Amino acid sequence: MTTLVNALHQRGGRYGLQTMCEGGGMANATIIERW
Repeated sequence: MTTLVNALHQRGGRYGLQTMCEGGGMANATIIERW
């Protein structure tokens, strides 16, 4: 998460998507908006 926020700041991005595989067919996703 910290790396994603850092990259958004450095590149001037507005949106970021982070995904995580949890195993057993489950997954998680988080969308971050920088304002």
